[in-house]
Amino acid sequence: MYPILFSLILGVFAAYGFIWLVASKSRHADRVFRIGLVVAAIIYLNLAWIYDASSSVLMIEGAGVLVFLIVALASMGRFVKLLAWGWLTHPVWDLVLHAPVGSYTHAPEWYVFACLSFDVIVGMYLLKRESGEHEAN
Repeated sequence: MYPILFSLILGVFAAYGFIWLVASKSRHADRVFRIGLVVAAIIYLNLAWIYDASSSVLMIEGAGVLVFLIVALASMGRFVKLLAWGWLTHPVWDLVLHAPVGSYTHAPEWYVFACLSFDVIVGMYLLKRESGEHEAN
């Protein structure tokens, strides 16, 4: 229980740090959030490659990178909420494929849980930010 809780808390702190760094210091925040979504998927592909996963696992992780890249590109312009939903759906990818729920073991369990809370916090931030901007206009 404690390793899972610690991992979730680690993800929360990392997410708030990421949001603060990007949102308060960057004129190109949306671009950085898009890149971050794709990087989140690439990390799993890299872990699969490092831990010598089967070619089918590498193909599935590669497909995930492609899906999240398409979401990131499609979120440009007037569809920024799609970026929030990309971040919010990434934990589903994490849990369905990777241990302890999924069967893939190339990602350390602590990382899966940290990624889960990180992704949800970033996604909720973007969703709230976009809702607030449209209400103000």
